[in-house]
Amino acid sequence: MTQIAAMPRALPARQDRNYWFMYFLGCVLLVVRLLFPPEVFADFDNYVGIADQLRYHDGIGSFILEPASKLPIYLMGMVLPSFDAITVLSYINTFVFMVCFFVLVGRKKRDTLGMVLLAGMYVPVMAFVVLRAMPAYLIAAYAVERFWDRGEVRPSLWLCMVAAAFHFSAVLVVPPLLVAYYYTRRGARPEGLRAAHPLRDASLLGVASLGLAFVFPSLFGTLLSNIIPVDSIIGKYAEYLTTSNSVGLAHRVYYLGILALSLLFYYRARSARQRLFVAASLMLFSLLSLSPVVAYRYSLYFTIAFMLNMPPVRFTLGRAYTLMLALLMGWGFFALGVWQITHLT
Repeated sequence: MTQIAAMPRALPARQDRNYWFMYFLGCVLLVVRLLFPPEVFADFDNYVGIADQLRYHDGIGSFILEPASKLPIYLMGMVLPSFDAITVLSYINTFVFMVCFFVLVGRKKRDTLGMVLLAGMYVPVMAFVVLRAMPAYLIAAYAVERFWDRGEVRPSLWLCMVAAAFHFSAVLVVPPLLVAYYYTRRGARPEGLRAAHPLRDASLLGVASLGLAFVFPSLFGTLLSNIIPVDSIIGKYAEYLTTSNSVGLAHRVYYLGILALSLLFYYRARSARQRLFVAASLMLFSLLSLSPVVAYRYSLYFTIAFMLNMPPVRFTLGRAYTLMLALLMGWGFFALGVWQITHLT
Protein backbone atom coordinates (compact mmCIF):
# COMPACT_ATOMS: atom_id res chain seq x y z
CA MET A 1 0.00 0.00 0.00
CA THR A 2 1.30 3.37 -0.95
CA GLN A 3 2.10 5.51 2.03
CA ILE A 4 1.38 9.20 1.86
CA ALA A 5 4.01 11.39 3.45
CA ALA A 6 2.69 13.52 6.24
CA MET A 7 2.50 17.20 5.47
CA PRO A 8 4.60 19.42 7.72
CA ARG A 9 2.47 20.96 10.40
CA ALA A 10 2.13 24.72 10.16
CA LEU A 11 3.37 26.79 13.03
CA PRO A 12 0.70 28.30 15.23
CA ALA A 13 -0.28 31.81 14.26
CA ARG A 14 0.64 33.08 17.70
CA GLN A 15 4.35 32.55 16.93
CA ASP A 16 4.10 35.05 14.08
CA ARG A 17 2.63 37.96 16.00
CA ASN A 18 5.16 39.08 18.62
CA TYR A 19 3.32 37.54 21.57
CA TRP A 20 6.61 37.26 23.44
CA PHE A 21 6.94 41.04 23.23
CA MET A 22 3.40 41.64 24.49
CA TYR A 23 3.80 39.24 27.42
CA PHE A 24 7.10 40.83 28.46
CA LEU A 25 5.78 44.39 28.07
CA GLY A 26 2.60 43.51 29.95
CA CYS A 27 4.60 42.24 32.93
CA VAL A 28 6.75 45.38 32.95
CA LEU A 29 3.70 47.65 32.82
CA LEU A 30 2.07 45.82 35.72
CA VAL A 31 5.23 46.05 37.83
CA VAL A 32 5.63 49.79 37.18
CA ARG A 33 1.94 50.40 37.83
CA LEU A 34 2.12 48.62 41.19
CA LEU A 35 5.44 50.13 42.28
CA PHE A 36 4.70 53.80 41.57
CA PRO A 37 1.57 55.57 42.82
CA PRO A 38 -0.32 57.52 40.12
CA GLU A 39 0.41 60.91 41.69
CA VAL A 40 4.14 60.70 40.91
CA PHE A 41 3.50 60.79 37.17
CA ALA A 42 3.28 63.96 35.11
CA ASP A 43 -0.07 65.68 34.54
CA PHE A 44 -1.73 64.00 37.53
CA ASP A 45 -2.37 67.35 39.21
CA ASN A 46 -3.74 68.74 35.95
CA TYR A 47 -6.30 65.93 35.75
CA VAL A 48 -7.29 66.56 39.37
CA GLY A 49 -7.91 70.17 38.35
CA ILE A 50 -9.99 69.02 35.38
CA ALA A 51 -12.08 66.83 37.67
CA ASP A 52 -12.67 69.78 40.01
CA GLN A 53 -13.56 72.02 37.08
CA LEU A 54 -16.08 69.54 35.68
CA ARG A 55 -17.65 68.87 39.05
CA TYR A 56 -17.95 72.35 40.50
CA HIS A 57 -17.98 74.72 37.52
CA ASP A 58 -18.51 73.36 34.00
CA GLY A 59 -20.81 70.37 34.48
CA ILE A 60 -22.50 68.64 31.55
CA GLY A 61 -22.51 71.79 29.43
CA SER A 62 -18.79 71.51 28.69
CA PHE A 63 -19.11 68.10 27.02
CA ILE A 64 -19.34 69.52 23.50
CA LEU A 65 -15.58 69.18 23.19
CA GLU A 66 -14.04 65.76 23.95
CA PRO A 67 -17.15 64.19 25.55
CA ALA A 68 -15.79 60.63 25.55
CA SER A 69 -12.83 61.54 27.78
CA LYS A 70 -14.66 64.00 30.03
CA LEU A 71 -17.56 61.69 30.86
CA PRO A 72 -15.53 59.11 32.87
CA ILE A 73 -13.77 61.91 34.78
CA TYR A 74 -17.09 63.61 35.51
CA LEU A 75 -18.86 60.43 36.63
CA MET A 76 -15.96 59.24 38.78
CA GLY A 77 -15.67 62.72 40.28
CA MET A 78 -19.32 62.63 41.32
CA VAL A 79 -18.68 59.48 43.38
CA LEU A 80 -15.18 60.10 44.74
CA PRO A 81 -13.07 63.14 45.64
CA SER A 82 -11.14 64.45 42.64
CA PHE A 83 -7.78 63.07 43.84
CA ASP A 84 -9.20 59.58 44.42
CA ALA A 85 -11.17 59.70 41.17
CA ILE A 86 -8.07 60.38 39.08
CA THR A 87 -6.16 57.71 41.02
CA VAL A 88 -8.77 55.08 40.14
CA LEU A 89 -8.94 56.27 36.53
CA SER A 90 -5.14 56.01 36.27
CA TYR A 91 -5.25 52.31 37.13
CA ILE A 92 -8.16 51.78 34.74
CA ASN A 93 -6.29 53.67 32.02
CA THR A 94 -3.28 51.37 32.29
CA PHE A 95 -5.45 48.25 32.06
CA VAL A 96 -7.46 49.58 29.10
CA PHE A 97 -4.26 50.59 27.33
CA MET A 98 -2.75 47.13 27.75
CA VAL A 99 -5.84 45.42 26.30
CA CYS A 100 -6.27 47.81 23.37
CA PHE A 101 -2.57 48.05 22.57
CA PHE A 102 -2.09 44.30 22.59
CA VAL A 103 -5.11 43.83 20.32
CA LEU A 104 -3.70 46.43 17.91
CA VAL A 105 -0.21 44.93 17.93
CA GLY A 106 -1.56 41.37 17.56
CA ARG A 107 -3.38 42.14 14.31
CA LYS A 108 -0.29 41.24 12.28
CA LYS A 109 3.39 40.42 12.63
CA ARG A 110 5.42 43.43 13.72
CA ASP A 111 9.10 44.18 13.35
CA THR A 112 11.12 43.93 16.56
CA LEU A 113 12.93 47.26 16.05
CA GLY A 114 9.66 49.13 15.60
CA MET A 115 8.22 47.56 18.75
CA VAL A 116 11.34 48.45 20.76
CA LEU A 117 11.18 52.09 19.64
CA LEU A 118 7.47 52.25 20.36
CA ALA A 119 7.83 50.69 23.82
CA GLY A 120 10.58 53.10 24.77
CA MET A 121 9.30 56.35 23.31
CA TYR A 122 5.54 56.30 23.82
CA VAL A 123 4.25 53.35 25.85
CA PRO A 124 5.12 54.90 29.25
CA VAL A 125 3.34 58.13 28.32
CA MET A 126 0.22 56.38 27.05
CA ALA A 127 0.04 53.87 29.90
CA PHE A 128 0.71 56.20 32.83
CA VAL A 129 0.19 59.86 31.83
CA VAL A 130 -2.35 60.71 29.12
CA LEU A 131 -5.79 59.68 30.39
CA ARG A 132 -7.73 61.58 27.71
CA ALA A 133 -5.48 61.21 24.66
CA MET A 134 -4.52 57.53 25.02
CA PRO A 135 -7.64 56.14 23.28
CA ALA A 136 -7.31 58.81 20.58
CA TYR A 137 -3.73 57.76 19.77
CA LEU A 138 -4.57 54.07 19.46
CA ILE A 139 -7.77 54.64 17.45
CA ALA A 140 -5.95 56.99 15.08
CA ALA A 141 -3.12 54.48 14.63
CA TYR A 142 -5.67 51.83 13.70
CA ALA A 143 -7.38 54.26 11.31
CA VAL A 144 -4.11 54.98 9.51
CA GLU A 145 -3.19 51.31 9.36
CA ARG A 146 -6.61 50.40 8.00
CA PHE A 147 -6.26 53.01 5.26
CA TRP A 148 -2.83 51.70 4.32
CA ASP A 149 -4.03 48.10 4.16
CA ARG A 150 -7.36 48.58 2.38
CA GLY A 151 -7.21 51.99 0.72
CA GLU A 152 -10.67 52.92 2.05
CA VAL A 153 -10.66 56.42 3.44
CA ARG A 154 -14.25 56.75 4.72
CA PRO A 155 -13.99 54.21 7.60
CA SER A 156 -10.67 55.77 8.61
CA LEU A 157 -12.21 59.24 8.69
CA TRP A 158 -15.03 58.00 10.92
CA LEU A 159 -12.46 56.42 13.22
CA CYS A 160 -10.65 59.77 13.40
CA MET A 161 -13.89 61.43 14.47
CA VAL A 162 -14.28 58.83 17.22
CA ALA A 163 -10.70 59.53 18.29
CA ALA A 164 -11.46 63.27 18.34
CA ALA A 165 -14.25 62.59 20.85
CA PHE A 166 -11.48 61.59 23.26
CA HIS A 167 -8.98 64.29 22.26
CA PHE A 168 -9.69 67.04 19.76
CA SER A 169 -6.15 66.95 18.34
CA ALA A 170 -7.05 63.73 16.49
CA VAL A 171 -8.62 65.84 13.74
CA LEU A 172 -5.06 66.63 12.63
CA VAL A 173 -4.85 63.10 11.20
CA VAL A 174 -7.58 63.91 8.66
CA PRO A 175 -5.58 66.20 6.28
CA PRO A 176 -2.75 63.68 5.64
CA LEU A 177 -5.33 60.93 5.12
CA LEU A 178 -7.22 63.02 2.56
CA VAL A 179 -4.01 64.00 0.75
CA ALA A 180 -2.88 60.39 0.51
CA TYR A 181 -6.32 59.24 -0.63
CA TYR A 182 -6.75 61.99 -3.23
CA TYR A 183 -3.44 61.32 -4.96
CA THR A 184 -3.69 57.52 -4.86
CA ARG A 185 -7.29 57.03 -5.89
CA ARG A 186 -8.07 55.39 -9.23
CA GLY A 187 -6.71 57.36 -12.15
CA ALA A 188 -4.55 59.67 -10.07
CA ARG A 189 -1.71 57.47 -8.84
CA PRO A 190 1.55 59.45 -8.62
CA GLU A 191 4.04 57.37 -10.53
CA GLY A 192 6.90 59.44 -9.14
CA LEU A 193 6.30 58.20 -5.63
CA ARG A 194 6.64 54.63 -6.84
CA ALA A 195 9.75 55.41 -8.87
CA ALA A 196 13.37 54.65 -8.04
CA HIS A 197 14.34 57.82 -6.14
CA PRO A 198 12.52 57.80 -2.81
CA LEU A 199 15.63 58.88 -0.88
CA ARG A 200 16.09 61.96 -3.06
CA ASP A 201 12.43 62.90 -2.70
CA ALA A 202 12.51 62.41 1.05
CA SER A 203 15.72 64.46 1.37
CA LEU A 204 14.17 67.39 -0.47
CA LEU A 205 11.09 67.08 1.72
CA GLY A 206 13.23 67.09 4.85
CA VAL A 207 15.18 70.17 3.78
CA ALA A 208 11.95 72.06 3.10
CA SER A 209 10.56 71.00 6.48
CA LEU A 210 13.69 72.05 8.34
CA GLY A 211 13.35 75.51 6.86
CA LEU A 212 9.85 75.84 8.27
CA ALA A 213 10.77 74.63 11.73
CA PHE A 214 14.09 76.42 12.25
CA VAL A 215 13.97 79.60 10.18
CA PHE A 216 10.44 80.74 11.12
CA PRO A 217 10.09 79.78 14.80
CA SER A 218 7.15 82.09 15.60
CA LEU A 219 5.49 83.16 12.34
CA PHE A 220 2.96 80.34 12.11
CA GLY A 221 2.06 80.51 15.79
CA THR A 222 1.44 84.25 15.58
CA LEU A 223 -0.78 83.94 12.50
CA LEU A 224 -2.82 81.08 13.89
CA SER A 225 -3.30 82.68 17.30
CA ASN A 226 -4.66 85.78 15.57
CA ILE A 227 -7.11 83.76 13.47
CA ILE A 228 -8.50 81.60 16.30
CA PRO A 229 -9.85 83.51 19.32
CA VAL A 230 -8.39 82.31 22.61
CA ASP A 231 -11.86 82.18 24.19
CA SER A 232 -13.29 79.95 21.43
CA ILE A 233 -14.07 76.25 21.82
CA ILE A 234 -10.58 75.32 20.62
CA GLY A 235 -8.91 78.37 22.08
CA LYS A 236 -6.93 76.32 24.57
CA TYR A 237 -5.17 74.63 21.65
CA ALA A 238 -4.54 77.91 19.83
CA GLU A 239 -3.01 79.23 23.08
CA TYR A 240 -0.05 76.90 22.58
CA LEU A 241 0.74 78.46 19.21
CA THR A 242 1.85 81.90 20.33
CA THR A 243 5.14 83.70 20.23
CA SER A 244 5.74 82.83 23.91
CA ASN A 245 6.64 79.27 22.95
CA SER A 246 10.40 78.92 22.62
CA VAL A 247 12.03 76.36 20.37
CA GLY A 248 14.69 74.89 22.63
CA LEU A 249 17.42 72.30 22.14
CA ALA A 250 15.28 69.38 23.32
CA HIS A 251 12.57 70.32 20.84
CA ARG A 252 15.08 70.47 17.98
CA VAL A 253 16.61 67.10 18.91
CA TYR A 254 13.17 65.51 19.07
CA TYR A 255 12.28 67.06 15.72
CA LEU A 256 15.41 65.64 14.11
CA GLY A 257 14.57 62.22 15.55
CA ILE A 258 11.07 62.31 14.12
CA LEU A 259 12.48 63.51 10.80
CA ALA A 260 14.94 60.60 10.71
CA LEU A 261 12.21 58.08 11.55
CA SER A 262 9.92 59.56 8.89
CA LEU A 263 12.62 59.43 6.23
CA LEU A 264 13.43 55.82 7.13
CA PHE A 265 9.79 54.84 6.83
CA TYR A 266 9.37 56.86 3.63
CA TYR A 267 12.39 55.20 2.06
CA ARG A 268 11.17 51.70 2.92
CA ALA A 269 7.42 52.27 2.46
CA ARG A 270 5.54 49.54 0.64
CA SER A 271 3.03 51.72 -1.22
CA ALA A 272 2.35 55.22 -2.54
CA ARG A 273 -0.36 55.58 0.12
CA GLN A 274 2.22 55.22 2.84
CA ARG A 275 4.69 57.61 1.24
CA LEU A 276 2.10 60.29 0.63
CA PHE A 277 0.83 60.01 4.18
CA VAL A 278 4.40 60.33 5.48
CA ALA A 279 5.04 63.39 3.32
CA ALA A 280 1.82 65.15 4.35
CA SER A 281 2.29 64.28 8.03
CA LEU A 282 5.87 65.52 8.06
CA MET A 283 4.93 68.83 6.48
CA LEU A 284 2.10 69.36 8.99
CA PHE A 285 4.40 68.37 11.84
CA SER A 286 6.93 70.95 10.62
CA LEU A 287 4.33 73.70 10.90
CA LEU A 288 3.12 72.55 14.30
CA SER A 289 6.68 72.06 15.57
CA LEU A 290 6.83 75.80 16.13
CA SER A 291 4.98 74.92 19.34
CA PRO A 292 6.73 72.11 21.27
CA VAL A 293 3.52 71.06 23.06
CA VAL A 294 1.39 70.75 19.94
CA ALA A 295 4.19 69.16 17.90
CA TYR A 296 4.79 66.41 20.46
CA ARG A 297 1.08 65.64 20.78
CA TYR A 298 0.61 65.48 17.03
CA SER A 299 3.75 63.40 16.42
CA LEU A 300 2.24 60.41 18.23
CA TYR A 301 -0.59 60.23 15.71
CA PHE A 302 1.68 59.28 12.83
CA THR A 303 4.86 57.90 14.44
CA ILE A 304 2.93 55.16 16.28
CA ALA A 305 1.60 54.00 12.90
CA PHE A 306 5.15 54.15 11.49
CA MET A 307 6.57 52.00 14.28
CA LEU A 308 3.74 49.47 14.08
CA ASN A 309 4.37 49.04 10.34
CA MET A 310 8.16 49.37 10.28
CA PRO A 311 9.58 47.18 7.49
CA PRO A 312 11.76 44.34 8.85
CA VAL A 313 15.37 45.20 9.61
CA ARG A 314 17.73 42.23 9.28
CA PHE A 315 20.50 41.68 11.80
CA THR A 316 23.49 39.35 11.41
CA LEU A 317 23.96 38.63 15.12
CA GLY A 318 21.75 35.56 15.18
CA ARG A 319 18.28 35.14 16.63
CA ALA A 320 19.32 34.73 20.28
CA TYR A 321 21.68 37.73 20.33
CA THR A 322 19.22 39.87 18.39
CA LEU A 323 16.44 39.05 20.85
CA MET A 324 18.71 39.83 23.81
CA LEU A 325 19.81 43.12 22.27
CA ALA A 326 16.20 44.08 21.51
CA LEU A 327 15.14 43.36 25.10
CA LEU A 328 18.04 45.39 26.51
CA MET A 329 17.31 48.32 24.19
CA GLY A 330 13.61 48.16 24.95
CA TRP A 331 14.19 48.08 28.70
CA GLY A 332 16.63 50.99 28.47
CA PHE A 333 14.25 53.14 26.43
CA PHE A 334 11.34 52.23 28.67
CA ALA A 335 13.24 53.02 31.89
CA LEU A 336 14.32 56.36 30.44
CA GLY A 337 10.74 57.13 29.48
CA VAL A 338 9.43 56.31 32.96
CA TRP A 339 12.15 58.45 34.54
CA GLN A 340 11.22 61.42 32.35
CA ILE A 341 7.51 61.36 33.19
CA THR A 342 7.79 60.95 36.97
CA HIS A 343 8.34 63.49 39.73
CA LEU A 344 10.80 61.27 41.58
CA THR A 345 13.85 63.33 40.55
